[in-house]
Amino acid sequence: MIVVGTCFVLLLLHSCSGVIYHLNDTEYARLPPLAQLDDYVQCLNQEGSVYCQVGLTLHAGPGNELIQMIEEYSAHSYKHFNYSYVNHGICVTKTCKHFIQDRSTEDTVGLKQILEGCLNEIYENKYGLSTQISTIHSCDRPNEGIEFDYGDKVFTAVILGIALVNIAATIYDVLLKQRNCSGNPLILSFSLIQNWNRLLSSNPNPDPRFDGFQGMYGIRTITTLLMMAAHAIWLIGDGFADNTHDFERLYENNLYQVLLSGTSLVQLFFLLSGFLLVYTLNVNSERMKNTWELFPVILFYRMCRLTPSLAVVLGFIMTWFRHMGSGPFWGMVITPISNDCRRYWWSHLLYVNNFIEDNRCAIQTWHLATELQIYTIGLIVYLATQNRFRGFCIFVMFLVGCVSPALHVWLYDLEGILPLSPEFFRTSQSPTFTKLYVLFYNNTSCFAMGMILGSYIYDAQKKNIQFKKSKILDTLLWLSLILCALIFYSGSVFYKDAPRASVELRMVHAAFIKILFGCVISFMIVGLVFRLGDTFCDMLSWQGWKTPSKLSYGVSLVHFSIIHYIQGTRTQLAHISLFNYIMHQLTIVCLSFFIAVPIYLLVETPIITFFKVLLFGGKTKDSVSRKTN
Repeated sequence: MIVVGTCFVLLLLHSCSGVIYHLNDTEYARLPPLAQLDDYVQCLNQEGSVYCQVGLTLHAGPGNELIQMIEEYSAHSYKHFNYSYVNHGICVTKTCKHFIQDRSTEDTVGLKQILEGCLNEIYENKYGLSTQISTIHSCDRPNEGIEFDYGDKVFTAVILGIALVNIAATIYDVLLKQRNCSGNPLILSFSLIQNWNRLLSSNPNPDPRFDGFQGMYGIRTITTLLMMAAHAIWLIGDGFADNTHDFERLYENNLYQVLLSGTSLVQLFFLLSGFLLVYTLNVNSERMKNTWELFPVILFYRMCRLTPSLAVVLGFIMTWFRHMGSGPFWGMVITPISNDCRRYWWSHLLYVNNFIEDNRCAIQTWHLATELQIYTIGLIVYLATQNRFRGFCIFVMFLVGCVSPALHVWLYDLEGILPLSPEFFRTSQSPTFTKLYVLFYNNTSCFAMGMILGSYIYDAQKKNIQFKKSKILDTLLWLSLILCALIFYSGSVFYKDAPRASVELRMVHAAFIKILFGCVISFMIVGLVFRLGDTFCDMLSWQGWKTPSKLSYGVSLVHFSIIHYIQGTRTQLAHISLFNYIMHQLTIVCLSFFIAVPIYLLVETPIITFFKVLLFGGKTKDSVSRKTN
């Protein structure tokens, strides 16, 4: 009875088996904050000052009640931060002045000794805990910056070169129009005027079968907005806030649990990729035979679409990005990302970065590597099975995408979903992410479903199969959105206040969640192509979706850097609230689309158009564009 009573006093819900699921505000206030900051600006205004951002591990002797509560509360890792590891931004020359004595703050060893003694005293006096320095993330001094190196100069020269080429081509275009004559299409591909018109144009397709694909613009734009909404959670979930307990309480909210379990949304891109691959190659087969000669051409053209913009963004992160700001978290957030890009840039350009675990560089681009790897396999399957066994090979791809995730869960003891836990937002590290989520063979099921869907829609259009519109089908299309939310919400079973889900449940969820989502998306695409419902199709086929849809690739590349910049330039702890989240989201969306415009005009579209003309000429470029998009 004494044990039970003690547990009841300490917490609202405690299993008494080593895990604390809830703490009331009074008990939570006893925990050391995840992040504490001395005044950064005031500190560095003093001559000779030093400001350090330090990662600390907390510990105590046997029988310490607070450290026991910290460990048991942190054990519920799906919903709670790890409170045994904290960050402390400290003005060494002010807060630790009496520990400096004859030690030099310029010497790494001496500085560490100062910090160890100072921080240990602070936490011992305030919390009765001892500290051990795990990492000194950064130490800043007044008027100290990063020197420009050779890489910075090279990137500057590349950007100037790109700008000059586009300006020259634009002047060339203007002169041609004044003389009312045609010019070299290779040069005109870099004209800002023509590329601006491409951005705003409706791009009508001469083949009427593609008219039903207008809704794809809406799907792509809405998915991009949802992706940014999910990634914006990093700004409230990184632990650099003064009310982290409020963030943990969000895990009790049903709507938030839908967003947390929405990581399967990326499968939509894989499904669309498989769908467009098969459909456009089938259309192309009406004009010319699909032979193996197309294989290197299609892959080269696809990489021409992806690589130039990716290379520019990577170059920016490696060089200019690290010079653009400062703050107590800058060395903890931006510097490691920039260093990883300098170390692993080649893996991104070769599209194998999803196999490198210790890599925080442009982490959101994992899906580019995964999609290109699956796309290559899908293209090989299509070209190798033109006479027989295509259905069987696609089924094998589908089966691998179902079985492989379940096997990974079993072999590596992983989770059934990618757990967007507080610690994942804080560290961007998860074994489920690196060993399951980003690997291409765990994502082939929806791509295979897209290939089947592309073949079905092509055959249905060729046979002129018509579907009758009805209010019931229109209602079902709208209900499919709710069904997607329910599929995502099924992941909330892993966030319950209970022991970890069984391996069988985790395996089943990992195997089938993508398939269920793919089935719903497939129904939506069929509904759009054959216009099974007017209101749903009109909404997604709205012309206003087209321009932002064209910018979606650039947005996907830059939006995470904006998030990191906001994190790195904070000089004080954030406050978690719905209003602040919405304001951050609006900022990210506006800045991402704004920055994506010059990427589209100066890099993405010019190079795509250049290689389209160079490889295929004017006669076949329209069909090839459809084939490789």
